Amino acid sequence: MGSIIQEIFSNRIIAFFLLLVPLVVFHEFGHFVVAKLGGFRVYKFAFGFGKKLFSFEYAGTEYRWNLIPLGGYVDFMGEVVYSDKVPDDAKHFYNKPKWLRFLVLVMGPAFNIFLAFVLYWMVFSNRTLYTPNYQKEPFTIGYIQPDSKAAAAGLQSFDQITEVNGKAVESYDWMNQEILLSPDKKLELNVVRDGAAQTLNLEVPSHEVEGYGLIEFLPYERVLVREVRPDSPAAQAGLQQGDHIAQVNGEHVFPVAVGNIPQLSSLIEKRAPEASELTIYRNGEARTVAVAPQKEDDRWLLGITTTSDYESQTLSTGQAFTYSLQRCREDSLLLFKALRKLTQGELGMRAFTGPVGMSRVASETIRSGIWVFLGLMAFLSLQLGILNLLPIPVLDGGEIFVILIESVSGRDFSLETKTRIKVIGFFFLLGFMGLVVLTDFVKEYQYLFTAG
Repeated sequence: MGSIIQEIFSNRIIAFFLLLVPLVVFHEFGHFVVAKLGGFRVYKFAFGFGKKLFSFEYAGTEYRWNLIPLGGYVDFMGEVVYSDKVPDDAKHFYNKPKWLRFLVLVMGPAFNIFLAFVLYWMVFSNRTLYTPNYQKEPFTIGYIQPDSKAAAAGLQSFDQITEVNGKAVESYDWMNQEILLSPDKKLELNVVRDGAAQTLNLEVPSHEVEGYGLIEFLPYERVLVREVRPDSPAAQAGLQQGDHIAQVNGEHVFPVAVGNIPQLSSLIEKRAPEASELTIYRNGEARTVAVAPQKEDDRWLLGITTTSDYESQTLSTGQAFTYSLQRCREDSLLLFKALRKLTQGELGMRAFTGPVGMSRVASETIRSGIWVFLGLMAFLSLQLGILNLLPIPVLDGGEIFVILIESVSGRDFSLETKTRIKVIGFFFLLGFMGLVVLTDFVKEYQYLFTAG
């Protein structure tokens, strides 16, 4: 029964609605609550857009359910949008003090940011975290994709990257973000190899559909023996739990998949049925072991399972609280970095995801489980909150910006000027969203007919 329900909700359209609608409605609810508490006249609180399906009125507000369930809106303006004249009503939005209007406007985005934090808190309170425990600092390269631009740049396994374009590498996540947000750009890398510093130029390839930068190398991690099956070739050769397999037949081994099988298995099968020479480390001491694999179900196996360096941790409620704050901060910094690169022309429209792409991602994440889906919802809620604070007309941030200018200058814009600003912003936003949706359909076509 559970799998059937999950299959139903993983439908792209339903998954998209489940993802987006709560975020938009919660955003509008933030405006609504503060407006009611502040004594504003709220003409309508609507769920969805377009033609009204049904409604009821309570305490001077019409609550309505519209045809298109893509979010909702709160109407503070009433007939002002048609008459260009502020009514003689002390409760009307434009007749209230600026500081109250500011609070009403800012609470929509604030509710989204708060929702993101709460969702992250729920996710981290109910999941065990598996954190990579890399053995080398600073950022140390492990596996490098063969015939890649990273390999062409001269990068080698165990290189330590200390700087990117003159900026010190802050963390493994920071390094990944720099590459993801630098598609088709050249990065100057300061690298330490065997104690000697050198500079390499990495040309970052871009994803052929999504347009973000591709990471063609992975950070260093060890391949560790987790379990040795009794009477297996590995057991007979003396392998033990906890052994670090560093090389196979002279080639460095990392916990990655080559094609559909682990790199370790791929190297073993290349020499099978002959024995492979394994270089292992046990208690810091290197030793060489020869192991002849055994064929089972068309696979050549040593009889071991492997793992990599990671720490598992079940967070307490307090730890999840702190971790959620940290995650919100990191996601916010990532968004600001992406916006900066967008304005500088370093990111293109392909890096944006519209409703078509969001429906695909929502469907994929809901198949992965409720906590993965809530994590995506938290990420998008945070983005929605921050983006709505940008000083763009029509968005909350545009109206907030106008209020701030009026407060500083001591003069109010005319209603006609405010309306013109909103109209300009509306058409700008409409054009931008149209471009995003068009790009979205192009990417979807590429996924269906090009990317396979």
